[in-house]
Amino acid sequence: MTRITVCYFAESLERLEHFRQQEIESIAEIWRIEKGYGPKELCTFLESPADSTIALMKFHSAALLKFVASRAVLLHSVCEQIVIARSMNLMLRKLSKMQSVLENLGMGVGRRFKLHIHASGFSFTAEEKRRLYEVLGLALPHVGIVDLVTPETEFWVFFEGKRSEHDGPQLSIQRICFTKLLYNSARQSLLARYSLKTRPHIGTTSLPPELSFLLANIGLIRSSALVYDCFCGTGSTLVSAGHFGAICLGSDRDARTMRGRPSPKRKQTEKKYPKPRSIDLAFQGPKSIVGNMDYYDLQKRSVDFMRLSVESCKDLWRTSRGGLFDAIVTDPPYGIREGAKRVDRVKCSEMSLHRMNINTAGDQCPLSSIPFVQYSTAELESDLLNFAASSLRLHGRIVFWHPTAIGVADYFPTHPCLQLLYKSTHNINVRFSRDLLVFEKICEPSHAEKATDQTDKWVAFMMNFKRRELPSTDPMQKDSVRDVYFATPTWRSG
Repeated sequence: MTRITVCYFAESLERLEHFRQQEIESIAEIWRIEKGYGPKELCTFLESPADSTIALMKFHSAALLKFVASRAVLLHSVCEQIVIARSMNLMLRKLSKMQSVLENLGMGVGRRFKLHIHASGFSFTAEEKRRLYEVLGLALPHVGIVDLVTPETEFWVFFEGKRSEHDGPQLSIQRICFTKLLYNSARQSLLARYSLKTRPHIGTTSLPPELSFLLANIGLIRSSALVYDCFCGTGSTLVSAGHFGAICLGSDRDARTMRGRPSPKRKQTEKKYPKPRSIDLAFQGPKSIVGNMDYYDLQKRSVDFMRLSVESCKDLWRTSRGGLFDAIVTDPPYGIREGAKRVDRVKCSEMSLHRMNINTAGDQCPLSSIPFVQYSTAELESDLLNFAASSLRLHGRIVFWHPTAIGVADYFPTHPCLQLLYKSTHNINVRFSRDLLVFEKICEPSHAEKATDQTDKWVAFMMNFKRRELPSTDPMQKDSVRDVYFATPTWRSG
């Protein structure tokens, strides 16, 4: 495909501009794996997509372009470039010499077409848009029929610029792109179908569909891939993985979240502050992670869901050399909405065996009999990378969120067998953010190769950050993200 393509990205409330290029490149990699191509450059960004809602790209083929549009959740539409100019008059002069080209593209005799106008970096007033439509309608060399309801072809005109408030609002146009629509992305259909408002079972940390499908694309989740989420919760990431045809397996320490049995404290909160939701009343399945998979007709894509802590994963999944999972996509708890805890193995060894004989229903031993201790972020991520290095297949990916503070140097563990591919920041509020870390397995680990221990650096980083911002507070423990986050309400953007 030789022509330049204009990618129109959706403006997200989650502010995911820095993830656009990662998603497109990852979807192209999925297409390369499914087609069996060798390593090659399938798509090229001619400019950064994080700076504007439109970006110029080149794709290897039209089939790849269609595949990207069918999966991308941050993409609005894909268009074919016709004319690029720096002013309206220059664009119209170029189009006046391309009557035969425009007729072949969809403005010929008897052809129905529609025209869209989009502004990037500013917004048009209703009067300005009306005048632009009048000018374009009179100046375009077409013999077709304008049809706003059932058009055969759609054309987009993208304006990039900004408004200057000095001496009155003046509009400065930097670039105008006249394009033809090729494909609309699957964004609208995915967000509408998998909305949390209609999902039977959600929790306090359920990922919205925009983020869960973004993680699925970056994690190279594809048909028949075995995907594991060791902090599955209500199953948001596994629902997205199942939509793309993956085989899903999940586990979580909190069995009540998976089964849809909230804690007594959460029941009181939901009763006191009920949230209106548009749940499908015709659905008679359970309000649990299994019910979520059944609601979207993905029960054939789920293997099992079990109660398991992440530090015990390496003991359960005794994988042979070569790995078991194609991808590990998860959203670990870091203490803001849900606390991070692990089983205290020292106390467990001191307890009698009959008290630890727990069946799958959890009836023989109450939850209070299992000793838990605080699980620091550094320890959790180190265990997660060690597990990924031993259980992932070669070139498999692990994708997870890492909490940090805005504008402060951060530390996160690494592993000699895992290569860091992407590290992009998603701001939570004015003080805190989280980085999406994407690692790829590049070699098989030996018994001596472990993840780097960043516990001491993590504790020092958080303690110094808290002393600088909150000098009157008490010394911090290892798992300090929650303490710092809720230290003062002025840090919260809401």
